[in-house]
Amino acid sequence: MFAENDGTKEGRKAERDRRRADHLKDQNVLPKTPEEIAEMERKRRERMHEEAEKWNMASEDAGNTGDFTDEEEDIYEEGYFEEEDVDSDNSDNGDDVMDLD
Repeated sequence: MFAENDGTKEGRKAERDRRRADHLKDQNVLPKTPEEIAEMERKRRERMHEEAEKWNMASEDAGNTGDFTDEEEDIYEEGYFEEEDVDSDNSDNGDDVMDLD
C-alpha cells in the first residue's frame, strides 16, 4: 500500500490516477486528438445507423394492416364483436367534473 492511499476517497483517487499515469507511460499511449475523437464518434454513429436499419421493419414487410384474415372475418360475422353504443353512460363527456369553486 502506498503512502498516498490512506483509504480515503481522495487517497484512492490519487492512487488510481498514479497507476493510470504509470500504465499510459509504460504502454506509450498518447492522448487522442480532437480529430481522432470526432472520427471515432462518426464511425460509432455510422455503426448505430446500420444496426438500426437492420431492426427497422420496411413497409413491404408489414403486411396488410387493417384487412381481416379469413378466420378473423368469420369470427366478426358470427357476432362475437358487437358495435359499441356511442351514447352509453360510460362515455366521458366531461359532466362528471366537480366544480370546486
